Amino acid sequence: MAKIDVGVINYQLFEGSTEYVGITEADLPSLEFMTATVTGAGIAGEFEVILIGQMKAMEITLKHTVLTAQAINLSTPETHTWELREVQQSLTAGGVLTPTGVKHIFKVLPKQMEGGTLKPQSTSDPSTVASVLYWAEYRDGEKVMELDPLNNICFINGTDYLASVRSALGK
Repeated sequence: MAKIDVGVINYQLFEGSTEYVGITEADLPSLEFMTATVTGAGIAGEFEVILIGQMKAMEITLKHTVLTAQAINLSTPETHTWELREVQQSLTAGGVLTPTGVKHIFKVLPKQMEGGTLKPQSTSDPSTVASVLYWAEYRDGEKVMELDPLNNICFINGTDYLASVRSALGK
């Protein structure tokens, strides 16, 4: 039966096992593979080809409503483990609404904290930007993605695209 993805019902951010309260938005990383430009005799011009599993630097942005002690803690210059637990909703062709639990696990190094803007009767909109060292995603408890550039892992939908590379390197 066909399924239509509707949206995110809600989510929570955890740092380690501590729930963070007050976050309003998270801009998840973009996965962009590195490329090599191929040119030379026998081809008409040039083209780009991806390098299997080689990822460009990723970052995540957390947008807060106000600058709190917890928000400042997210920016301490050390490796953090952030877990975003979300519930997505879909609709089947038969009209059944179905929630799906999605968990994103990040290992990050904070690199920027925006203090936001102070003005009466408003949010100050500070943010935390961090470099992503690791990103895994689980859907209803099943791992569907694991991106770990430090350990040569690029696992997407059941395929570890760097397994043969690790093997060739003797790992």
